[in-house]
Amino acid sequence: MPHYYLYVPSPSEQGTLNLRDLYVAGMSAFSGSSFSDPDSLPEVCILCFERLDKTSPSSSYRQLRCSHIFHLPCIDDWLCNRDASCPLCRERFYHLRGPRIMYSQSSLPITRPGTTVGLRRGQPETHYVRSMIESVKKWAKKKRREERTADTEEEVHSES
Repeated sequence: MPHYYLYVPSPSEQGTLNLRDLYVAGMSAFSGSSFSDPDSLPEVCILCFERLDKTSPSSSYRQLRCSHIFHLPCIDDWLCNRDASCPLCRERFYHLRGPRIMYSQSSLPITRPGTTVGLRRGQPETHYVRSMIESVKKWAKKKRREERTADTEEEVHSES
């Protein structure tokens, strides 16, 4: 039986972001024609070495918290598939990673009702983490209900 659990990455643990993390972090995305100061755009995206078109509304960019700017698809690929850091100045964005729902075929440690995997006693919980935990609990309850319904339907079909 598959197991789902909430994984909260450490703020210092290396890894990647996902698109939701980028959105929540407020790393702005814009088109060349909508950028307030087009003269401050670099000439070239250092990831693909192509020119940044400062006037084209179809060209999209992302500005990181360190103020470096890249083509949107280039930097999203970097942050989501390689490393959550700026490829120019190496500023790290690991702390921006939110909790993730993980999947495992093996069984997980059994916890007593009312306990939460991943949070240590005495560790401050933020509202965000608490709401994520509640969302995951509701999601897991729904999944268990769906699995029970599917099992019941299989039994009915096998008896026929």
